[in-house]
Amino acid sequence: MTCTRPFNLTCPGNRPFYMTCTGPFNMICPGDRLFYMTCTGPFNLTCPGDRPFYMTCTRPFNMTCPGDRPFYMTCTRPFNLTCPGDRTFYMTCTRPFNMICPGDRPFLHDMHNTL
Repeated sequence: MTCTRPFNLTCPGNRPFYMTCTGPFNMICPGDRLFYMTCTGPFNLTCPGDRPFYMTCTRPFNMTCPGDRPFYMTCTRPFNLTCPGDRTFYMTCTRPFNMICPGDRPFLHDMHNTL
């Protein structure tokens, strides 16, 4: 996944957000730049209906939500979400969600970096 700027992740609702992976996964920021995640408060991710939502590294996704409790994922360079083994990364939730890169720059799903 690649974002030309820091992006925000926030979600409505009160359901817990959780990520699962077929194996331990790493959030990597290339080079010697620091990668950090901070959360100003509890956050949730939700998906449509009653069915679970699964997203693999190969699927592009969007994220945007209201919020006075923004969750920030910030990297000074493009970063990778990697999952060892079969390299399948899942984000599961109970409702659809969106991701955006602030400003006029697009948030890009980089399959090459992700895989």
